[in-house]
Amino acid sequence: MVAEGQVRIHKGDRLAEGRRAVFDQAKQTIVLSDGAVLHEGPNQVAGDRIVVYLQEERSVVESGSNSR
Repeated sequence: MVAEGQVRIHKGDRLAEGRRAVFDQAKQTIVLSDGAVLHEGPNQVAGDRIVVYLQEERSVVESGSNSR
């Protein structure tokens, strides 16, 4: 499933958001891109894409080679 617009995924004190999200039911992941930002409590990190692993309750922020 693909969602576009202001997509937000909220669980506990974590909030992941972006303008595009792709849900993969087989892998139980959501990949956010296009302005992807992950907030956890008062901290936040941005990247090219964020992979949210739903079963593992973890997220990975990825950036391209030209980003920091």
